[in-house]
Amino acid sequence: MEKRVKWYVGLSFFTASVIQGVIWAFWHTILWFVDSDYMGIQMIPYVLSNVIVMTGLCFIMNLFMEKNDNLIYGIVIHFCFNFLYCFLQVDIWFYVVLSAIYIVIIALICWKKNVMSKE
Repeated sequence: MEKRVKWYVGLSFFTASVIQGVIWAFWHTILWFVDSDYMGIQMIPYVLSNVIVMTGLCFIMNLFMEKNDNLIYGIVIHFCFNFLYCFLQVDIWFYVVLSAIYIVIIALICWKKNVMSKE
């Protein structure tokens, strides 16, 4: 029988990934104000995008770490994400589209985990 990993004090994969993603996003709160040029109403989609994308990255990192039982995958994913952002000069719509993509990724990961758990 396959060993199932219990995430963070017995929480489900989904719940643990969402909590981790929200904590990780708010850990980076200072960057929203220091590192971005967005002010006023443009700050709202930027902040929401950051929370969604970082939560999506937590789903991706947790999926790799659960499957391979190795923290290095999470470290490499985080590094690649940060490295690529160093070269971007984009407007607010990029973040809106990126959020939509990450919502689809989260849904696909949850669907895959749900299908795999029924087998």
